[in-house]
Amino acid sequence: MSKRKRQQPSEQDMIVYATHEAGHAVVGHVIGRLIDEVSIVPSREHGYKGYCRFATYTESLHNHNQKLKGSANPELVTIQSAGMVAVEIICEWHGWDNEQWRRSDLADVLFIDEWCRETFPNEKQRSRVKKACFKQAREILLRHWDAVDIIAVDLLQFGWTPGNEAHRMIRQALGEDAPDWRLAASNIEE
Repeated sequence: MSKRKRQQPSEQDMIVYATHEAGHAVVGHVIGRLIDEVSIVPSREHGYKGYCRFATYTESLHNHNQKLKGSANPELVTIQSAGMVAVEIICEWHGWDNEQWRRSDLADVLFIDEWCRETFPNEKQRSRVKKACFKQAREILLRHWDAVDIIAVDLLQFGWTPGNEAHRMIRQALGEDAPDWRLAASNIEE
């Protein structure tokens, strides 16, 4: 009786996964979310290739609770779109076929579709919001691609990045030195 071996992701796959999660992190940071953790460590139990988790409870303690899933805040769609957009960008730049990674975007697509259906009554509004959010994510990522690269490289090297470290690296790449509520909330040293 032979056991099937799970195929190991290629180097290109890992770059795409890291870029996807780094896209979520950078856009989330720019929009004002508190990053809890970013990871590309595969999980057999959950079947995902990575995640960018935000600290919604801590955000609410700091009066940033408009970012919760049940809110009517389209920035949630911008952040959720950022992973797919980051993959599109890196594939364009390297001449890679973006379609082969589309199925890994399924969770993001489902979240966006569900949120839009719950928030807007008709398809025209949903389509307009999706388009605007994808455009916003693309503009943020293109303007701050150095930060995406830094987070992606860190993920490739270590597999995961704690939120305070992700914020520190993004702030440094963006040249941010202004006070930020997230510094105290996640114990980031300036």
